[in-house]
Amino acid sequence: MNPLGTPRGRTVLFTFLYFSEGAPIGFIWWALPTTLRSQGVSVEYITLLTSTLVLPWMFKFLWAPLIDLTRLQQWTLRSWIVTMQGVMGVSLLPLFLLDSWHAIFSVYPFLLIHAIAAATQDAAIDALAIATVPEQERGSLNGWMQVGMLAGRSLLGGGAEANADCLSTLRTDRNARSCHPPGWRPGVPTTAGDQISHPTTSILLPPFSQSRRTDPRHQ
Repeated sequence: MNPLGTPRGRTVLFTFLYFSEGAPIGFIWWALPTTLRSQGVSVEYITLLTSTLVLPWMFKFLWAPLIDLTRLQQWTLRSWIVTMQGVMGVSLLPLFLLDSWHAIFSVYPFLLIHAIAAATQDAAIDALAIATVPEQERGSLNGWMQVGMLAGRSLLGGGAEANADCLSTLRTDRNARSCHPPGWRPGVPTTAGDQISHPTTSILLPPFSQSRRTDPRHQ
């Protein structure tokens, strides 16, 4: 079944894909600064960190044309999206080993890679929408895409932060029922959902053979 072949399929697919777009934004733009500040990290360091991590979204137009130029029969927009989602997940794994948020700059290169992959994924998803969605559907579909985007931001931003607070409270209260596994690290609550959200959206993408247009340009 090719979800790009029907209006309902496209609605479901791009809603989930835009959820995947909103997830890293909620984590990097909302949850991460809030968590760092609550742990006593200085505003100056937080500003330096987050201001550089948002740069890939500002300058993704510089490498976005490569997504179109490198589209081949065996390397489609699906290839870009799935690959970037994999990079996003792997790049957050070091946060599971982080013992203190004060050591956040030790994993900064991985966060930057995550941001670059997220921005590149955004460009590939938008290219897929332009290539597959008929013009008469784009207005209504854009509304559902924004629903997915805001849901991703909220759940992986405020939702992840609330979950982190819950886990932190239970961790320090020996009389409370534990809701975290042994070896819990401060990076786990805000990264777990972010990593899970990406591969699930890839499942909805059609196979490579179905993700090509009938004209010479490939999806």
